[in-house]
Amino acid sequence: NLSKIKQEKRRYILKEAEVRSDGKHLSDVGGIIVGETIIGLLEADMTSFINRSSEWLFKLGNSSNDMVSIIDIFNFIDETPMSA
Repeated sequence: NLSKIKQEKRRYILKEAEVRSDGKHLSDVGGIIVGETIIGLLEADMTSFINRSSEWLFKLGNSSNDMVSIIDIFNFIDETPMSA
């Protein structure tokens, strides 16, 4: 049953976050699912910034630590001028 599988995935993701970070943030599996979902939505939207420019490259972080938090992404978006 697809509904039961989805429920089990949610339960696993929440339990992983609870065990690894006292439920304060998503851990490996949950973070990957959220990130891939956002990327998939952007790739599917022909008007998104990813599809509007073939020269666009997303790079945050530095060479010693390429970890990027959702806060980094929101700050990047906030500093990027919007154009129509």
